[in-house]
Amino acid sequence: MVKRIHSSKQGADNLEHAKGEVLMPIQIAGEDQKIQQEQRILEQYACRWAVLAAWHDELTKRIVTLPYDVGQRINVARTKISSGCFSVCEVGCDLNAIEGTLMAGDTSSPTNNADNWLHLLAEVMTDLVDTRRVLQIPSVMFQYQKCGISCKCP
Repeated sequence: MVKRIHSSKQGADNLEHAKGEVLMPIQIAGEDQKIQQEQRILEQYACRWAVLAAWHDELTKRIVTLPYDVGQRINVARTKISSGCFSVCEVGCDLNAIEGTLMAGDTSSPTNNADNWLHLLAEVMTDLVDTRRVLQIPSVMFQYQKCGISCKCP
């Protein structure tokens, strides 16, 4: 009788014998890499979410007119990020929609500050970003601490 076990190791040395059964490894290294990649993207999205939430706070303080539901959509996006139960594609779409709403509101205001926020958003989504630099902005750090994702926050 042959049973398969989950293992990310490769090679014949992974075979184990128990009660005369030969256990064959199932290769899931590709799945492990996919999960790790999605985790990294969710961590970037958590930082992106923090920038968007801080931007929303700034627009609210400047009394910029925004759709009534944007605050709720920001909270829903945080929940999706922290739960890990939603695809990175779905979370990315939510964040894109929020970003578009905030940009439209900011660019229509007399004191437009959209360029600075868009620069921060672009920075947090690069692979080589130093999150600590972005998190030195107090309003972003305040939001990031509420993101709910279990990562190594600086």
